[in-house]
Amino acid sequence: MKSTAIHDWVKKRQDEWIALRRHLHSFPELSHKEFKTSQYVAEFLQREGIAVQAGAAVTGLVTQNKGRVNRTIGLRCDLDALQITEETGSPFASRHPGVMHACGHDVHTSVVAGTNVILHALRDNLPGNVKCIYQPAEEADRGGAEMVIREGFIDDVEAMFGIHVDPSLPVGKFGVRAGAMMASIDFFEITVRGPGGHGARPHQTVDTLFVTSQVMNALYQMHSRRFSALEQPSVISICKINGGHQANVIPASCTFAGTFRTFDDAVRVQLRQLVEETAVSISRAHGAECEVRITPNAPPVINDERLGLLVEETIAEVFGEESIVRLEHPMTASEDFAYYREKCPIYFLRLGIASGEATSYPLHSPKFNVDERVIGYAVELLSNLMIRYFEK
Repeated sequence: MKSTAIHDWVKKRQDEWIALRRHLHSFPELSHKEFKTSQYVAEFLQREGIAVQAGAAVTGLVTQNKGRVNRTIGLRCDLDALQITEETGSPFASRHPGVMHACGHDVHTSVVAGTNVILHALRDNLPGNVKCIYQPAEEADRGGAEMVIREGFIDDVEAMFGIHVDPSLPVGKFGVRAGAMMASIDFFEITVRGPGGHGARPHQTVDTLFVTSQVMNALYQMHSRRFSALEQPSVISICKINGGHQANVIPASCTFAGTFRTFDDAVRVQLRQLVEETAVSISRAHGAECEVRITPNAPPVINDERLGLLVEETIAEVFGEESIVRLEHPMTASEDFAYYREKCPIYFLRLGIASGEATSYPLHSPKFNVDERVIGYAVELLSNLMIRYFEK
């Protein structure tokens, strides 16, 4: 059964967690620069008597709620903001020009802090240990999750839970999905080179722009002829191109860059090989040289099925079966929470935040905002979930 004590704690304290969120929203910081953010969160937790370990991945924090059994699970949030100029008109809008919490990390942090406070208050009845990871740099190309893992902070963790706000879901609803939840992401940059020459005499040189267009088209067409669209979905996007400086000069090089994403580890490896092979072979066929640089980033988020059953059971018991939204499709966006799967089973949960037009703008929009009731709902759910994990 759900805990009445937890419900009472949420009712009593949720305004404080909303105030925490508003402060964090007003003073956002970019990846790897979350010094004041982590300091403020640490002071918030320390006032509750919670011991805080600073310096995780430089700007992150770790706390440990000790339970009766020496088994540990993890709960993770993210601290960083984005390079976006806020347009919400909110009284607690960002005071840092060009920086905004447009992805809800201020909400995630406040939810985990609230859960941390409740678990600390109920520590005498806590069955096992719950480690809270306040992770920096989720938005960075090289994110904080890798650093947290490398520094050994989750070596003793047997399962990890993460959360993310979702403006496509109404506030009070929770998005769940077994298996693939979010895609992997790899970055690529491809440079096509030739001798350069006059635009009037392309036959005397190598037209690097033409070759680049052939490579780009081949990459876009590659998936439909090499993979099953139903069984092995993936997305390739070219988002940057740079070549030439004058209308009558064929440039000596042209560079373009983008990402590819998939939900399968094996397909991800194949895509890396095919991107390089396709670019190099087409360039050579036209007499051009080609350099391919692939930078691996986050793997796919694959939710553990057994953890998912526990999550759904907890949602149903705390808020009712009608609060569960079983997501039909995974998201093609990526999340460095996926790295934790290298150490233990993981589960990533979506939190509904929409209650009208103002709270329905997409993630990373300058108008992004949330219905703050989500903080209390999420704290109550996660507090129950952390306890029920050990009971089950």
